[in-house]
Amino acid sequence: MELHQLESMIRRRMRNTSMILQLLQVIRGGMLSDPGNLEIDPQNRYMDNDQDGEHMAPGLDLLLEHLADNDPNHYGTPPARKEAVEALATVKNDDIIQSSICLEDCDIGADVKEMPCRHRFHKGCILPWLELHSSCPICRYQLPYDESKIESDISRNNSSDSK
Repeated sequence: MELHQLESMIRRRMRNTSMILQLLQVIRGGMLSDPGNLEIDPQNRYMDNDQDGEHMAPGLDLLLEHLADNDPNHYGTPPARKEAVEALATVKNDDIIQSSICLEDCDIGADVKEMPCRHRFHKGCILPWLELHSSCPICRYQLPYDESKIESDISRNNSSDSK
């Protein structure tokens, strides 16, 4: 799998998350536009008393708040440290395995990158992954992460919050 294909796959997943968030906001907006049809029961569920009957949406506000607070570009762990990525072993693949990133088989005898947890991936898959995340996509084994990326994200978020 080529880098542009992996980037395209990641963009599609982020776009799908954004679409779900937009859909939930539209649903919530519709519920709030006619508050006369809404009641909140003791279990924090919205009940739509429309003529169609009752419709319950447990914790919709909490879900929307959680989704709004999470930037779809920053899911998962921070990027792996460059030194940790460079230290990954390149080995000959000796088994039939499927890359969990691109979902394609790794050919026997092909050069693959091996994580410390012993999971193996195409070089073209795992290297871009580790530029975004510091964990194994299969078992979440944590590589050392780039703390400077976290600090720059925090300072960027703080400056955007103060505007």
